[in-house]
Amino acid sequence: MSVEPPVRVLHIDENLYHKTAVLRACYWFTDRCYLFVTRTAPGLIDVQIRAKSGTDAEDLDAVAGELANTLLDYELRREIDEQTGTVRELLVAKAVAQVGTLDDPPPGSANDPVDDRQATSPPLVQITKGAP
Repeated sequence: MSVEPPVRVLHIDENLYHKTAVLRACYWFTDRCYLFVTRTAPGLIDVQIRAKSGTDAEDLDAVAGELANTLLDYELRREIDEQTGTVRELLVAKAVAQVGTLDDPPPGSANDPVDDRQATSPPLVQITKGAP
């Protein structure tokens, strides 16, 4: 008769946690346990946590708790990124642009085309004072 290794299951509501957050959290625990991610019903993800050799049930309870905390961390990071990602990208782009990573100047001129035209050609209409 073989003894089954201890197993814990986290039932995760997809209305609270995005699938990406679940998978990222699980990834960081693959060195400590075996994780099986399944969709058991629409909107419900189960993560089955199986012990690797030498892991007892108490250790598995601790792993399940840490996984739940990591899941919360990744979901919060995902939501913050969703809300502020555009601002972060703009700040990074501005910082990189100020550093001078562009060795070659961009094509074209940064001058005002109206000013350039006025400097090189006579005005179309000339107004003068005085009697004709």
